[in-house]
Formats: sequence, structure tokens, C-alpha cells
Amino acid sequence: MILRELTPLDKKSYEKYYNSWKNEEIILKNTDLKIYDSFEDMVEKLSLSKMNKINLLVPNTTLFLFHKSEILGAVNIRFRLNEDLEKHGGHINFGVTPNARGNGYSRFMTRYALDYLETLGVDKVLLNADIENAPSIKTILTHNSVEIEPLQEGERKIRRFWINRH
Repeated sequence: MILRELTPLDKKSYEKYYNSWKNEEIILKNTDLKIYDSFEDMVEKLSLSKMNKINLLVPNTTLFLFHKSEILGAVNIRFRLNEDLEKHGGHINFGVTPNARGNGYSRFMTRYALDYLETLGVDKVLLNADIENAPSIKTILTHNSVEIEPLQEGERKIRRFWINRH
């Protein structure tokens, strides 16, 4: 398994990944092909997001979990937070395709993201999860997280956690 950025050569793998979500909403919104002009446009914009060269809230990177040529999931790592991400997104957002869940891939991606952020000098990492998303909460809790006050957004309740690396 390897976590890496998409390249233009990954189009077939991405299409299979995209279609694997079927009727579910894709967890990582920035990997939803519907918001781009094309697959190639998405690859380019995801690459530019690291340097914040496109109109984004904060610099970030999106890595895809590959097993051979199959994409099993993705993780978005935000290098810093703004006011909106402190409430709604956190530093790390991850998703595993429906057919690959229950195999520890979200833990693997979260651990990688935590290490990645540590290399950037981010020692205190915020993660958020919808109160009904038990698998994500379980993943977050495996990383010695401390729960803070939840947020209520209309009918949606979000649990929030800090992970201190030092």
C-alpha cells in the first residue's frame, strides 16, 4: 500500500474509485469529480493546493491510498486551520471506499497524516466527525485524542477532538 497524489495516469483507477461510492456521498468533497471540468483539471488543482496557488482556504494536500492500481481511500491534510476549519473540518479528513472499509485503512491514513503534519511543525491536530459516524470516531480515538465541546449545526452534531503529538 502507498499513499500518494494522483497523476494523469491514474484516470482508470480513479474512475473505479469514484464509481465505488455508488449512492453514497464521497467523503472528501475535493475528490468529487463533479466540481471539476475534467479528471485532468482535478489532478492539476489538487497538486496546486499544496502551495495554495488556487483559491482555497488553506494550503493542503490530498493523498490517495493505493493497493497496486486500486484506490482504497483518500486523506486530505490541511497544513493550518482557519475559523471555518476549526468548526467544520479540522486538519485531517479521510474516507475509505465502501468495499474496503473495516480493514484499518482509515487508521493507516490518519497516522500518516499526523506524521506528515508533524514534519510541518503542527503538533496539535484537530479532527472532527459527525456524531453518527462511529467508524471515524473509533479511528480518531485510537490516536490518543482528547474530545472537546461538540458543535451543533442545525440537526447535525459534530464531535471534535484534539490530538497532541508532543
